[in-house]
Amino acid sequence: MLKSVSVENECLTGKHDCDPNAICRDNEQSFTCECAQGYTDRSPNRLNRPGRVCIQLIDECATGRHTCSAQAECRDLEEGYTCECKDGFIDRSPNLLTQPGRVCGTPEVCPSNHECSSAAVCEPLGGNKYECTCIQGYLDQSPHDKKGRICVRNSACRDPRLNNCSRNAICYDEPKGYRCECAHGYVDRSPDGTQRGHVCEPPAPATPPPRHPCQDPLLNDCHPAGTCRATGAKTYTCECLQGYVDRSPDSKNKPGRICILTEPICLDASQNDCHPAAICSETKTGDKYTCRCRDGYIDQSPDLVNRPGRICVEQVNECLDRSLNDCDPLAVCQDLPDGYTCRCPVNTEDQSPNRNRPGRKCFQQVNECRNPSLNNCSRFADCIDKAEGYECRCREGYHDGNPRHPGTTCNYIINECESSNLNDCDRYAECIDLEGGYECRCKEPYRDESLPGQPGRICRLNECLDPKDNTCDKEHADCEDLDDGYTCHCKAGYYDNSPHPQEPGRVCVEFQKEKVTVVVPQDVPRIDGIPCGRNHYCTLALNEVCVGGVHCTCRPGEARATAQDRCEIVDRIPLAIRVLNKDAETLLYSSEYGSSESAPYVEITHLFINDIGRALGSTTYGPRYVTTDEPYRDESPPGQPGRICRLNECLDPKDNTCDKEHADCEDLDDGYTCHCKAGYYDNSPHPQEPGRIVDRIPLAIRVLNKDAETLLYSSEYGSSESAPYVEITHLFINDIGRALGSTTYGPRYVTTDVNYITHPKTINSSWPDGLLFNFSVATMPSGAPIDVCDLWDQLAKSIQRTNGAIGGGSLRVASDYDELNPCRPKQPRGEACGLTVCNKAWNIVLWVVRSGEENLAYTDILANPHHSVTKELVRRFESGVGQCYPHTALSSSFVTAEVSVKFKIPLTTLTGDICANFPSSFGIS
Repeated sequence: MLKSVSVENECLTGKHDCDPNAICRDNEQSFTCECAQGYTDRSPNRLNRPGRVCIQLIDECATGRHTCSAQAECRDLEEGYTCECKDGFIDRSPNLLTQPGRVCGTPEVCPSNHECSSAAVCEPLGGNKYECTCIQGYLDQSPHDKKGRICVRNSACRDPRLNNCSRNAICYDEPKGYRCECAHGYVDRSPDGTQRGHVCEPPAPATPPPRHPCQDPLLNDCHPAGTCRATGAKTYTCECLQGYVDRSPDSKNKPGRICILTEPICLDASQNDCHPAAICSETKTGDKYTCRCRDGYIDQSPDLVNRPGRICVEQVNECLDRSLNDCDPLAVCQDLPDGYTCRCPVNTEDQSPNRNRPGRKCFQQVNECRNPSLNNCSRFADCIDKAEGYECRCREGYHDGNPRHPGTTCNYIINECESSNLNDCDRYAECIDLEGGYECRCKEPYRDESLPGQPGRICRLNECLDPKDNTCDKEHADCEDLDDGYTCHCKAGYYDNSPHPQEPGRVCVEFQKEKVTVVVPQDVPRIDGIPCGRNHYCTLALNEVCVGGVHCTCRPGEARATAQDRCEIVDRIPLAIRVLNKDAETLLYSSEYGSSESAPYVEITHLFINDIGRALGSTTYGPRYVTTDEPYRDESPPGQPGRICRLNECLDPKDNTCDKEHADCEDLDDGYTCHCKAGYYDNSPHPQEPGRIVDRIPLAIRVLNKDAETLLYSSEYGSSESAPYVEITHLFINDIGRALGSTTYGPRYVTTDVNYITHPKTINSSWPDGLLFNFSVATMPSGAPIDVCDLWDQLAKSIQRTNGAIGGGSLRVASDYDELNPCRPKQPRGEACGLTVCNKAWNIVLWVVRSGEENLAYTDILANPHHSVTKELVRRFESGVGQCYPHTALSSSFVTAEVSVKFKIPLTTLTGDICANFPSSFGIS
């Protein structure tokens, strides 16, 4: 038998992980995410899981958040931006490859014999004139009228003349100057708080430590163009600065005493052979200088190891211009120092003719299985991607309904023989499952009396043929074969003395005449029916059949007006009528009228059936009218009506024996069952009749020891599925039962439910050890409500009598257990203010009745603050409170709101929902 399967729409139910700025699109297999317009996809796996991280696009050019030259045009890109020098300007950016358009100059060039320092930028001024400017990080020490000729790296801290740090301060070079910090042991007395380290004085009255000669220019004889370097506690040596030559009389023993400014070798083209496109750097070894080609140039010097930078050739990035490379449009072009290479991206196939020249021809591979719109596989089939196309294959448990196009039509395979509800084979027949249905075959020694073409539906055995197959009185009773078994009748002259009325004719006694009295045979009524349920029979004379083993009713195609009438074959005429009013009430359709299980549906159909019966009773069809109601619905396979008939006993309370107030009725294929509602336990004599209410009293207690072992909280005690949790709660429930059994609440006590176990520090920060049990005591109801205070007092006295051991068991409570007394008055917290206590937080109580469209009610899950459902509810509540105050006059002082959910409603008039306390904290101006 084939069965359809429904698929959930994750986009509607919210069960997806798309970014809030993405669009969720549902499909047959699952869902896809797509970033909205104005956002770019930054998901970790954009190929297989797009739309999980969407970042808003920012136009740096429009917002002015760029570093392009004033003579350059800014072009916004999907990720970042780029700069291009305007027409008539030349790009002189330091890094043309990665940051072009940052420095755009006029097309003039400086003369080849310019005198600018290698650490300066030469700016042509027209003709042979030019201007030199030291680059960032260098100081201009050129003559007054020749700027940019001598550029020395910014080292203000090396020359005391270049900084105003105190002699008792440490000077730190920085990219944009320097900063001063008083040395350890000195106090900063600088008059300007923003310029630290300018005046550093030792703290009084301590004697200042001896100063090193390098710390005071008056204590050393180093040249002003030199630096002093300490070699010992009181010794030092001097070194001339870069760009100066040492002319000291005794340069070996006392260098740096006379430093003469010299022309650097890199500034004199006659002293070095670096290429004009190379950078010259002075060294102290070899040729006293070295050359390095600038960025954007390739070094083609003959001796790259020992003499680089002699021949620099401009590097061309062929990947920036499509006319300079022959890569496929789908390929990735990678620039190399000498040329370029091409590479086909992921999910493409390289079909280039020459393997030594990859990426010239890329073929786009399409995985039809990743996009449901590109394949026609059934949602119950596996899609297998291939080099060319794809293949569909029905999953295990599904039948391929279209072998010519495999995997496109997959139907669920149902084995009708596994459940008696899915086949109409006789109970004495063997059910054989087939690919397209099933087959019935009567077992031996039963004979097949089924209709033609439907074997195995009626299997009969005449138990009366062989005395061994029946239990009738062999001499004095007659055996009568029935469709469903047999029955026995005592012969004439005998009366039935069988022990069971349901089994007549088993013991037949002959009538005897006494001299004094006449013995009247016992009148045992003959039961003419089929057993159905407990002590109940379906009447054969009424043509009834037993359905589901519990109900007598008519066969499909038959009906009757009342349960006392005989079932007859009826003709059914489908009609439709519009009902406008019920009494003076105008009827409006709602979803409740569309559900056959709702109370409005049951009520309105009951009225309609009765009214239609009265209306037809006054017509010529009245004598032939039977009923309008057909309680059983036909759920048979197509083409086989009447094989499976169902009755929903839960629609009408008269059809079931469930507790009407405290139990829920659940309809089953073969009858129904009942479940006690939350807060009730089953104390019925039969499982089908549940329902007795209990009172629950929530309490908390701190358990410190188990025998001699001190208990310490761990995550295992917070999980109801862990072995330590199961063990400790089992002991706790038994011990509490013994403790309450010795109180006046013993006769009413039912059980104890442990809601959750948590760390005692959640209640009192001074409780480092033990386990905090949050539990509920269930008692049978009585006329008066439970006095929680009296219950706690009697439980506490019971524990005191056993020296702190609960019920005299292995669990022992803490000595300060009365801190958790629910009737103990709470001490006010805050700052004393006269006769009251002031608190910066306001405690507000709200009665919460609904979350969205869902009504809230107390449950054991919500009672556990560690449960994910409770945490999510608290998080949403705090977020909602935080979003309310900004729209009020308290917006400038509101700080936060900490929600503490209390689920026990203190008002006796409230029976559901939850109660939430949230102290709101405000800043005090």
